[in-house]
Amino acid sequence: MVSLQNNLRKTAGNTGNISDKIFKATFYMKFITTIILTLLVTFTFGQTLSYEIDSIYNFKPGKLSSKEQETKFPALDKFWDKIKSDTTKHLPLLRYELKQTHHNPF
Repeated sequence: MVSLQNNLRKTAGNTGNISDKIFKATFYMKFITTIILTLLVTFTFGQTLSYEIDSIYNFKPGKLSSKEQETKFPALDKFWDKIKSDTTKHLPLLRYELKQTHHNPF
């Protein structure tokens, strides 16, 4: 029985080997494409969030008048509502941005 299986493998080995290689190559290409797309999306969202943080937190609270504070509050609320709306996507990016030193320390 084992020798019959071995003979069948040897006979089909030439054609099966090519289809196996094509299958593996297709699988690896899909895998690499998925990784590249994931990195591009992460990089794009990360850059957008970084820009958003810099544009919202571009002030020092102690130097704002009451009127200026009132105009800043809606933007801050909108930003944090966005973070809370999809924590799976936004929290890892926010954690990364908090570790960066180029942002306003406030």
